[in-house]
Amino acid sequence: LVKTIESKKQTRNEVAEQRNEQWQNLNQIDGQVSEARENARRALFDARKVMPRATSMGIEALSRIVVEEKLTPDQYFGMLMDNLELTDNKFQTAVEVAAQNSLFHVIVD
Repeated sequence: LVKTIESKKQTRNEVAEQRNEQWQNLNQIDGQVSEARENARRALFDARKVMPRATSMGIEALSRIVVEEKLTPDQYFGMLMDNLELTDNKFQTAVEVAAQNSLFHVIVD
């Protein structure tokens, strides 16, 4: 009986330790998600400071329309700039200058 009790206590302690490790991992991931959201919010704010007000308002309206109309990824692909991925960042300025406001065009099906 004593061995069984000790075995159960050891099992309980191991499970409790695993749970604590999982909570720590969860807290770490929550911190990373919060940091990523804050970075995204800050980047969006910085981008809106440099773009014309009409463009900024258009992007906000577009986001609302996509949510209200419940457009799926098969129907709405986003703005052109969201669908481009540069293989080398040294070309970023050249693409921005060449494309200018065309980067804000919307891709839909």
